[in-house]
Amino acid sequence: MAQLNQDLLTLSAAASGITLMIGKRLSRNFSVYRKRADQLEEVYRDDILKNIKEAVDLSYSLHNLMIEDENRNAPFMVAISGQIVDLLDEVHHNLLLYKADDILDIIPPLDALREWWSGFIESEFYDHRLSHHIEHQFPRNISKIETGVRTLPFIATL
Repeated sequence: MAQLNQDLLTLSAAASGITLMIGKRLSRNFSVYRKRADQLEEVYRDDILKNIKEAVDLSYSLHNLMIEDENRNAPFMVAISGQIVDLLDEVHHNLLLYKADDILDIIPPLDALREWWSGFIESEFYDHRLSHHIEHQFPRNISKIETGVRTLPFIATL
């Protein structure tokens, strides 16, 4: 009986995590799409850097869950991967507010990461390649992105 309760608690926690992820995405999309044409949109470099740091932190969390190698962690891994995808999308959206010349070197590694993480809803995504990606490719691309973002002006407005 205790094992059944533990499974239910795990499932409930995972469902809550996925619900929060979807709620965050809907909130972000609502705020982006409700803007009127006459409203200014501004983004701060430091906010982009915070999103990058959060994506890195989440990748460590995902990697730790993968090390445990338990099937009950699968919903959490999907929720975390979804959050990483959302953060990368938000970074991309925010970078587009800067001048094209300023972001030329940042967009390719960001698009490479967005392309890789777009498969997060597929079960094959969570095989040994993900662990390798988190350990090697992700930090390399994130470093390029972060270095480029640090050179951007403090604020961009559209």
